[in-house]
Amino acid sequence: GGATTHGRGESSSSTITSTTTTANSNNAATNTAVGHAEACLQEAADHLLLAHEALGQRDSDPMTWDMVSEELAATFLVLGVRRRQSLLGGGATPVVVQALRLTPGKERSVVNPMERAMEIYTTLGNAHQAA
Repeated sequence: GGATTHGRGESSSSTITSTTTTANSNNAATNTAVGHAEACLQEAADHLLLAHEALGQRDSDPMTWDMVSEELAATFLVLGVRRRQSLLGGGATPVVVQALRLTPGKERSVVNPMERAMEIYTTLGNAHQAA
């Protein structure tokens, strides 16, 4: 419950919340593999969120908190990239044209984990990863 302290003592309860949206693919075999990979990434993020809850706040164990935060950010980043790849593919159609075909919900499923990764990296003072 409540706001948690994240990174360098800043409140970021919005940064540390679970996302359960998954992407779909037109190819059934690809969809199964993509769905499984995304489910595993989401499960990893959920476990890392539970680790934050168990720690309670950064002051209890700053080194562990920061490690969990870095892993959570990396997991969100990979999840967003994976969803983008599954939705937009790697075909010859320009990404801008492909992006125009996304529904707002599908677009959000890609952008949300990437934004959360950036927020965590920024809070941790990791400008290189946030960029």
